[in-house]
Amino acid sequence: MLAKLPFSKFQGAGNDFVVIDAHDLASTKEGEALLSSWQLHAQRLAQQLCHRHKGIGADGLILVLPNSDSKTFYKECRERLIGDYPDYSNCDISWIYINSDGSPAQTCGNGLRCLARYAYDHKIIAKEQFKVATACGPVQIWIDSKNSADTIKVDMGSPELRPKQIPLRIKSASDSEPAIKEKINSIELTCVNMGNPHCVNFDSPIWHESDSKKKFLNMALELQKSPAFPESVNVEFVRTINENVFECYVVERGCGPTLACASGAAALVVAGVLEQRMKKDHLIDVIMPGGTLFVEWASKTNSVQITGDASFVYCGVIEFDLAGVKVEVSCS
Repeated sequence: MLAKLPFSKFQGAGNDFVVIDAHDLASTKEGEALLSSWQLHAQRLAQQLCHRHKGIGADGLILVLPNSDSKTFYKECRERLIGDYPDYSNCDISWIYINSDGSPAQTCGNGLRCLARYAYDHKIIAKEQFKVATACGPVQIWIDSKNSADTIKVDMGSPELRPKQIPLRIKSASDSEPAIKEKINSIELTCVNMGNPHCVNFDSPIWHESDSKKKFLNMALELQKSPAFPESVNVEFVRTINENVFECYVVERGCGPTLACASGAAALVVAGVLEQRMKKDHLIDVIMPGGTLFVEWASKTNSVQITGDASFVYCGVIEFDLAGVKVEVSCS
């Protein structure tokens, strides 16, 4: 049985996402069937929709779960899908995020800004300050409506620095001390968890080589397979421009090289502070291939806040069946 379902595509700093609204799913019998069995089909759906050549093309899939629908079916599905999210009942909206390879992810800063843009533009959220329920807890978001897409701020929360919580497994790492400038695969890395695991390398001499991106990619893929990172890892290679500006090449687990990674930008700043390259309470410009993110690690809250753009790209319709998700794109 085939069904047509609206989708939207959004981008933040070049990181792009397919956005599906759970309200749209709940409006048809076929959509209800997909929503009620989302966990069964989500991996395959994400892989096909995010495929750059055979699908819409994106770095990840976002399922938007508004709070407003009072239908018993929708409320039961929503409760089943996000019922284990910390403190979700005190949030204004919820989401489920999946990487392009179908693997789940607890957070994605650029995706959260795109979710915020979608929710605000579609009047799901009327406030300019609200909370999103995520797998790693509530996330505070601010929208500056006067500046449209240019200034959406996301509070990424406090970094987790204990190796066991990253998780990082190497003999030289203390259970209670941050892993700063640890040698892993002969690469000097500082490791941080920002809702997902990251390792950050600063000012490698490879930056000055003509094939630097290819070498960085190979290094990152080896790190992602390393037993030191039992849940794999996002890898950031950073070049210092000046004390307030840094360039970053990122290879995300589940996605590969991406134009931007907000949690990676957050991890970069945390690592920079730990290595005494940066200071807390200073706004840092993080230049990524898709654009610049503005990042601050605030002493008062111990949280990392990121400001950047998020904008609508296009919308269309996907055609799917529950036996094997089939993609048909109709752009508008």
